[in-house]
Amino acid sequence: MKNPTQPLAPPSDYPRCFNTQCPKAAECLRQLAAQQDDGNRTFLTAVNPKAIPPSPEACPHFKPARKVRLAWGVKNLFDTLPQKQAKVIKAEILRHFGRTKYYRIYRHETYMEPGEQEYIRKTFLRNGIRENPVFDKYTEGYIW
Repeated sequence: MKNPTQPLAPPSDYPRCFNTQCPKAAECLRQLAAQQDDGNRTFLTAVNPKAIPPSPEACPHFKPARKVRLAWGVKNLFDTLPQKQAKVIKAEILRHFGRTKYYRIYRHETYMEPGEQEYIRKTFLRNGIRENPVFDKYTEGYIW
């Protein structure tokens, strides 16, 4: 289970870049993933050093390392809503995410990215709820 108070580690299959000479290394999510590895994994997915272009400005492998606001949990999401609207909204959210993902979010086993949070906000609006949804917790992290 992911702990929302700890930084989220890159997935094992996320491509790393080990080109420490790159001038964009400090801003690159792939470089950050490589730096976070602790040596416990013998095999990793990595950018082929021969595929790195001579000009870092044109690197097709560059991914900006920007933190985003992640939302955790929906245990109290419907508490302030009228029961009829809460039932409709919950059904829409369940259809969108599927039962497995919805309950993983509910139990704080996974987070919601900004686009997923926006979907829930728009679902509230479509159903006449003007107040923004409030999730159980918020953290900052990277979208690998």
